Amino acid sequence: MTSKKARQRDRRANERLRAQAQEELRAGRPDRARRLLERAIARHPANARFWFDLGRLEAGEGDHGAALRALERALELSPTYTRARRALVDLGGTPPPPPPQ
Repeated sequence: MTSKKARQRDRRANERLRAQAQEELRAGRPDRARRLLERAIARHPANARFWFDLGRLEAGEGDHGAALRALERALELSPTYTRARRALVDLGGTPPPPPPQ
């Protein structure tokens, strides 16, 4: 079992990776942003936000199929992720039905 401090340290490191990826994307370096997000996903494949960010990046780069797959994965991990659901619909994808309340 991981300690609370280790989890917090890990969470901060993940947020830094995500922030760096967003910064790279804003600077016009999508390949670097993609590598950072893929590294974050490799470390934490169950983090829906990383998949959402990757989906948005792929959509912006015109890779429709990769964008749909990443957004679908985000919704598999977090079925109530509204932003991922909207992004998937905007790309013409069909989101799974929302979970029962």
